[in-house]
Amino acid sequence: MRILNLSYIAVKKCLVLNQLFNLKHKTHALLVLVILQLLLVSCGFKTSSFSENKSKPSIYQIFEYVITPVDSNTDKSKRLTFHKTYSSTGNIIEYKSYKRNGGLRVFSKYFYSNPSKFDSVVSYNSEGDKLKKNIYYYGKDNIIDSINVFDNKGVLISQQFNKYHHNRLISLRSNFFKQKTNFQTNYSYNKKGHLKSSVMYSDSPYFGSKRTYFRNREGKVLIEVFEKNKTEKKKYYKYDDTNNIVELKVVSTGKKYPDIFTYRYTFDKYQNWISKLTYLNGVLNSIEERVISYY
Repeated sequence: MRILNLSYIAVKKCLVLNQLFNLKHKTHALLVLVILQLLLVSCGFKTSSFSENKSKPSIYQIFEYVITPVDSNTDKSKRLTFHKTYSSTGNIIEYKSYKRNGGLRVFSKYFYSNPSKFDSVVSYNSEGDKLKKNIYYYGKDNIIDSINVFDNKGVLISQQFNKYHHNRLISLRSNFFKQKTNFQTNYSYNKKGHLKSSVMYSDSPYFGSKRTYFRNREGKVLIEVFEKNKTEKKKYYKYDDTNNIVELKVVSTGKKYPDIFTYRYTFDKYQNWISKLTYLNGVLNSIEERVISYY
């Protein structure tokens, strides 16, 4: 997988969770909100292009498919997982996420005041009914200071406030009004400005966690350590010469043996991947394909 900017990753994952905001079960809703809070971390950084590869021409659309299962004794199914559309300046303008049965899960539109700053994101369900709207407020240096999230009736349901030091996000505070839950995440950096650790605090001790990153001289993450409720998960990354992850080893508390994921790619002439094979402990686990069109 090519390493993407943090804003792109957060937006992609947040969109998948939009539909889950309507869950009525309190426990599930809280879990979703916690995940969303973590994913929105990146929104505190400067907005930048969502294009995966800066090489010309610019990406117009991406259709991503997953082929699973890959067991030769079962039928293989190819299904669309998402569809993204970009502007000629490299900014995402539409995102569609699909269910396992092929039906549309959520559809989101992005609105910009200029090519480097999106002002709002509006999400809809498969019937076209509005689910929620995120509005972004900027401070100095084109950096997001806060985010307000409104439900389909225009009621404010959550807020996020970002604090910076030398344009680096050092603290993120989120308030979820309906759930009466608050979160705060603090960030620290190494001398080169790369993220070194993040620690999340919450009204509920269940949601407290810490992530620590160990990098090489170029800044690539070699080891990621996640700690929560006295459990620990370590991820070890290996890259190829063009910074694609080719191996991920996961060591978890309570598991005797690690899980080892290996990745094999096929690229188009612009060096964006169009096929990715994922192996789990040496066995082919999934196949992903992408159809990419350009301006």
